[in-house]
Amino acid sequence: METMRSSRSYGVNSEARFQVNARNGNHGAVQAFAKAPSGKTYPVEVVKKDGVFTANFTPSETGDWLISILHGNDHIPESPFRVRVREPSRGVNVRGLEDKMLGRLANFSIETSGPTDGELTVDITYNGRIIPAKIKGEGPNRFHISFSPVGSGTYIIRVYFSGVEVQGSPYTMEVIDANDVIASGDALSSAEISHRASFFLNLGINGSGNDVKAVITSPRGLEVPVAILDNRNGNVAVEFIPTEVGEHQIDVFYFGKPIARSPFHCQVFDRTKINVLNLPNTGFVGKPVEFDIDASLAGSGNIEITVNDGMVTCNVEKRGSRQFVASFVPVEAIPHYIQMRFNDLDIPGSPWKIDVRNPAVVTVDTRAVQLVPVGILSEFEVHTGTIYGDIQVNITSPSNRTVRANVFNLRNGFYRVEFLPMEGGSHLIEVLYDGALVPGSPFVSKAYDTSAISVSPVNVGVVGIPVEFSIDVSRAGEGQLEIMVNRGMVPNNVRMIDKTHFMVSFVPREPTPHIVEIKFNGEPIPQGLITIPIMDASGRATVMSHSNGYHREVAVNNQQSFFQFNRGQMYSEADLEVTVTSPTGELVPAKIVLQPDGDYKVEYSSRFTGRHTVEITHLGVAIMGSPFFVEIYDPSKIRVEGSRKGIVGRRMEFDIIRHLAGKAELKLEITGPRGNPIRYDMYTIAKGEHVVYTPREPGIYKIDITYGGLEVPGCPIKQEITDNSLVNADGDGLFRAFEDQVASFYVETGGQRGDLVVQVEGPNSISKCNIDQEAGGRYKVSYTPVEVGTFNVHVRWNGQEIVGSPFHPRVVNPRKVTIVGGWASLLDANNQMQLRLNQVKTVEVDCIHAGQGHLTAELVGPSGNIPVDISSRGRDRYAISFMPTVEGDYYLRIMWNGILLERCPVVGVCRSSWNGPPAASTAQQSRQAQANSGDMVDHKYEKKTVTQITQSSNNNSGTLEHPYSMDKVVMTGMGLQHAIVNQLAEFFIDGSNAGEGSPTARLSGNNLDIPVDCRIVPGQTFKYRCTYTPRVAGSYLLYVSWADREVIGSPYRVNVTRGTADAQKVVFTGESLRVGGIVGQEISTTIDTRRAGPGELTAQCMGPTKPDICDLRDHRNGTFTLTIKPLEAGKHILQVKYNGEHVLGSPFTLKIAGVPDPSKVKVSGPGILDGYLHNYQSHFYVDTHGAGGGELTVKIRGPKAAFRIEMQRKSERDRRIVCRYEPTEPGFYYVFVRWSGVDVPGSPFRVQLLDATEE
Repeated sequence: METMRSSRSYGVNSEARFQVNARNGNHGAVQAFAKAPSGKTYPVEVVKKDGVFTANFTPSETGDWLISILHGNDHIPESPFRVRVREPSRGVNVRGLEDKMLGRLANFSIETSGPTDGELTVDITYNGRIIPAKIKGEGPNRFHISFSPVGSGTYIIRVYFSGVEVQGSPYTMEVIDANDVIASGDALSSAEISHRASFFLNLGINGSGNDVKAVITSPRGLEVPVAILDNRNGNVAVEFIPTEVGEHQIDVFYFGKPIARSPFHCQVFDRTKINVLNLPNTGFVGKPVEFDIDASLAGSGNIEITVNDGMVTCNVEKRGSRQFVASFVPVEAIPHYIQMRFNDLDIPGSPWKIDVRNPAVVTVDTRAVQLVPVGILSEFEVHTGTIYGDIQVNITSPSNRTVRANVFNLRNGFYRVEFLPMEGGSHLIEVLYDGALVPGSPFVSKAYDTSAISVSPVNVGVVGIPVEFSIDVSRAGEGQLEIMVNRGMVPNNVRMIDKTHFMVSFVPREPTPHIVEIKFNGEPIPQGLITIPIMDASGRATVMSHSNGYHREVAVNNQQSFFQFNRGQMYSEADLEVTVTSPTGELVPAKIVLQPDGDYKVEYSSRFTGRHTVEITHLGVAIMGSPFFVEIYDPSKIRVEGSRKGIVGRRMEFDIIRHLAGKAELKLEITGPRGNPIRYDMYTIAKGEHVVYTPREPGIYKIDITYGGLEVPGCPIKQEITDNSLVNADGDGLFRAFEDQVASFYVETGGQRGDLVVQVEGPNSISKCNIDQEAGGRYKVSYTPVEVGTFNVHVRWNGQEIVGSPFHPRVVNPRKVTIVGGWASLLDANNQMQLRLNQVKTVEVDCIHAGQGHLTAELVGPSGNIPVDISSRGRDRYAISFMPTVEGDYYLRIMWNGILLERCPVVGVCRSSWNGPPAASTAQQSRQAQANSGDMVDHKYEKKTVTQITQSSNNNSGTLEHPYSMDKVVMTGMGLQHAIVNQLAEFFIDGSNAGEGSPTARLSGNNLDIPVDCRIVPGQTFKYRCTYTPRVAGSYLLYVSWADREVIGSPYRVNVTRGTADAQKVVFTGESLRVGGIVGQEISTTIDTRRAGPGELTAQCMGPTKPDICDLRDHRNGTFTLTIKPLEAGKHILQVKYNGEHVLGSPFTLKIAGVPDPSKVKVSGPGILDGYLHNYQSHFYVDTHGAGGGELTVKIRGPKAAFRIEMQRKSERDRRIVCRYEPTEPGFYYVFVRWSGVDVPGSPFRVQLLDATEE
């Protein structure tokens, strides 16, 4: 066991050190004690390292001290040692202790303020090893010391005069190895031309930028100017601005020696030199889109190409010399955005937009031009959907001539094409979309010319002998020939002579004029109706009808004349009789009137519509042709049903109801805003016609209807068409929103009149909308989403979705972004995050309940913004990592979709070493226990200053004074750290030891200032109770001052939450929420919150378009009664929250049925009809469609009183119920069918059942 010591003399209050070398000795404990001249003995701390024990102590009085060193309870040789302690030398300055470089002679100087007594000695140690040093005098008061460092690190230098350590000793000197310098930063490998580039050097804690040299050489051998910035604490930034493309060499020297990995090679690039060539403006689905990339002058780097955020695969082919060809194949007809980056920087011009078209979605409606008349302007439509492009139409006539086609853009993707055919035959129509033929092209339009049809002359016909004539359609074009004789009452035969010539024949049966009507493609020929006289065998006609036939149409209530007899006919007026019968069987008054020319005519007037039968007899015998039939019609009984408002480009439909109006010729004309005729399609339905047309421009459209030549009352009917393309919506509320916060957007209608309806649907909820009309046809729409997720916002103008609707805003809630492990795992008792110098700190966050969004973070430190890395951990978890490089305070801001999280910014404290927060003293703990009574947290923040340890003059026990002095204001209470919304929070301020004064406090955060009430505690002079009540959850700062000076630790970070209530423990009773209800009838349920803890209960119920009436009655015992009065039928969403959180099962879906309407219930089937008992089918049907919500009851009474009824339906949602009963006796049965207690139409139904013998 060998003892090594630096000196036998020390200065008072200076550290003394002894080292015991036990490498070759026996193992055992080493103890040391120091006995002062006054006789007191102090234990000395002993530290063992590498077999060497080091004992350190600081003598506190002058004189001879005895140092005892024991090994295994035995003194080592020469122990105890005598050490003389003197007053240290003063006025000694040591200079030149800045960092030195390994491999070079290290030197420093010692200067004294005057002559000194004794010899100068210097001890230099490195990792416990003594380093030889040379001392050279440079005058009476100056010395030069030099030594050769043996390694990098800290050297301890002790200076003695006459064996007494000088005041301020020991000193330290850092020796640096250039290979220990750490270089980092992107600019060591890559930089952008003409932009400031930088990299960083970590020299060690005492390193200086003055000892750094950086030389950067460009590809042409030119030296690039460099700026070296010293950021203190050994951190250095090197900045430069490159001016040419290519590889730059970076040489970095520290104390003239190259650092590790030097030289570096930086590739300088110029992204502006990347040229994108031959990029088309448009593309087509399924066809490659190609473009060229020239990066030959841009320098070295990585080109990254993404199409539509990487959703479309892009292939790149290299063609040498940094030339590339990129291509992708679009699969959707949507805009494609090409984003290009070079070395993670956007290339100028990026992103590029390419409109991708799909000719397959272009539809051409050529139904209107499949058959067209020559010389009349014809038109058809082209629809491109929601995409836009260039429409080109080429039309070729049968003679191979070009027919001019005019294309009109009607907006909303509709185009109208007009052309004028001038010759009969097939016309070829080519439709091209951005130069590509659309599917089905070319189309064929067949033109015809009725004026080119010729009919051979026809002579007078004779009853019973065929009448013939020929028709020539050779120059009329292709079409359908239609021939009728007497409106089809007389059969005719058509024989084809050849493809364009036909022979027509018919056999007349009566000596009356026969009318021949010829149509070609539904259009009458220009010759009009052909009248052919027909004679009997004697050459005379007996009856001539003024209606040119046997079947005519006349208006109701108009006096009509039906026929007359020719002159010379031997009829007596008294021998003629006429009978007119209506469709209902009633007789219509009629008379025969003799005319001045000797003929007779029949006159009558009917109030009925429909087919009337006219019978004429002579002496009781029907004359030839009798009975005759007449259709009587009434235009006033025609109704037009359909919407009076519409949207440009959307089909307009209406029905012409005329089944009660009789039969007559219906003519319809629709006129557009410019007076132009509008094409329409008309279909036959049970009660009349269904008409469809598509408006192509906004304005008033007129519908004119005539029936039998008379105008239908109410015509013209006007329909107002608006252009939804002029209606647009804009605002953040269409794209993003926050849970439980009002979102809004605006709807511009372009000054048009109409109805605006907005519906906001969440994944499990419907949000209430407020629509406020502003000036100029502008509307403000606001809503409050109650859950996160993607919503559907339907904006309808005049019942139709506007362009872009439905919109899909993403609703998020940054408050639901949580720290994995909770904030307690991240922050200490002072609500601060502890950081380590040059060590990576990682904060993991969970965003799974926050909705769809993106996480960002920024860190501000003493030297400015600090780089932050965010990486995904999967399942909506992210890790935020950063590394502090300078001591001081850091502020971490975490944002979700740009919104700062609660508790942010988080304060981080970085120190070179950290041993955790100081523990409170026993006295402090006692005060804490008295103040808190066991349920408060001590938040006394102590300001501690390290001092020298001195021995107490009146303490005989040998103990030492506490090494710290403390701040006198004591802060206690939970209110310094945490509070609950709408609940009183408190904390205490004790200034008993702080001197005269009083406290002030304020709480600030979330754009709010919350008052803090500070009142003195009764019976206490300087102790105050402070209270506040927060209204909004979030992170706040609490500022506390005493005597107008801020206390240590202020401001305190206070986290305000919604409390500890558990919404999942709220209990509902009753079946009403599951069963649903009926419009106008209250629904009630009981809610029990007693197990959920204290909190606030809220309820809201939203119908399909408007909110319901909700009443929440508090019984003052933790239970509530919720009453809902629904205002409309349909799906209703009930949201019940406790302290802002959904209770279990919320939101609830309620099915609300309409108000019962028994008049809408229909009963049908054989079971309500009379019949015979032996084969009676007793089932019948009850259809409740449209009858609202209600209860169906069926009762039957018969000869044997009541019957058991069997009722069934296919499913719960089926509104058609099948009822059966089993009658066993003949007689009368009464079937009572009631809906919600009210008889339905026809109830009770009387049914008579007969026995077979009663037939």
